[in-house]
Amino acid sequence: NASRMQQRLQKREAATLEQQIDGGMIFCGSPQSVVQQMRRVHAELGNGVFNLTMQVGDLPDAVVRKGMELFRDRVHPQVRDL
Repeated sequence: NASRMQQRLQKREAATLEQQIDGGMIFCGSPQSVVQQMRRVHAELGNGVFNLTMQVGDLPDAVVRKGMELFRDRVHPQVRDL
């Protein structure tokens, strides 16, 4: 139903960063906090795959690259078996 989908999108757009993290919509923070967030979402959903987007908005390339390196080196080794 299109109306229901529109309501969901409006609610999501109005959510604060903290609400989005708590709701499992985004992963954000230090590598260890991202590991904890991913483990919590996996425990609640039992999902097999995470679809991640590292480039958000107009973040500079250097910032995106640093985030990708942190994910590769410090997050992925701890969540690869989820």
